Amino acid sequence: MIQRSDSASYTKGYVTDGTKRNVFHFDTCTPTKFFTYLSAGLPIIINKEFSYIVSLVKRYDYETLKANVKKAKEVLSMKNHISRLIEFYKQACKESANG
Repeated sequence: MIQRSDSASYTKGYVTDGTKRNVFHFDTCTPTKFFTYLSAGLPIIINKEFSYIVSLVKRYDYETLKANVKKAKEVLSMKNHISRLIEFYKQACKESANG
């Protein structure tokens, strides 16, 4: 994963590995790479085999996608949801202890 401090050293992202040797890897890691590159603000080169990602790029402009990823990253961040997670663990521990 590209860390914010590392992203300045990259000039573009490639989403091109279309070997499909491992379909699960292909279907799950490729979108992650795409959104990581968007989050880092990198221009992205995408293989046409990634039809879903290509359709996103054609449907929305790059700046809109980048802004939406940034907004989602802020809204869904751990700092906004840590209290819910702590309460979940407390409840799970309480239920486990009561058994």
